[in-house]
Amino acid sequence: MISPVFGQAQSQKTPIERIEDILSIHYLKPEMKSPFDKIEIKDNQVFISVWRDLPPEPKAEKIECLGYQWLLSGRGQKVGQGAAAVFKEFPDLEAVHLDFVKVDYQLISKKGEPGKYERKGIPTAYLSMTAEKSKLPKESFSKEALQVQENCLKVGRNYISKKEIKL
Repeated sequence: MISPVFGQAQSQKTPIERIEDILSIHYLKPEMKSPFDKIEIKDNQVFISVWRDLPPEPKAEKIECLGYQWLLSGRGQKVGQGAAAVFKEFPDLEAVHLDFVKVDYQLISKKGEPGKYERKGIPTAYLSMTAEKSKLPKESFSKEALQVQENCLKVGRNYISKKEIKL
């Protein structure tokens, strides 16, 4: 199990902050993140939830490829590394789980205050993927290898152990 202070002597960052940096999950300052953007470590696994609204006309294969890119080579065209880099820095970890969530809002009546409502966000995962250390090569994939959707899908389907898309 990963200790919450593991590696702090070198980087002064927690394992969660290091994982966030390695994968370049969030660009925002910590105080600007939404409550739906989370990284948690439980036992020997990392669970990442990222709030990403669905595009107006979502296409399953495009969203699938985006998930593979985030897990195998890191977020974005030029930033981040993949899950292999996470496993290299944290050898006790066995899996990285990634969820893209959309958030729907509902008005919920406040208890004890008739006629008063509060707006509550309800997150729903539309993409869930898992990268397992045992199925990945030791090095992250190049971003170029995953740019063409056909190749991205072929590589991702070969290396990612769990995939679920709900559109």
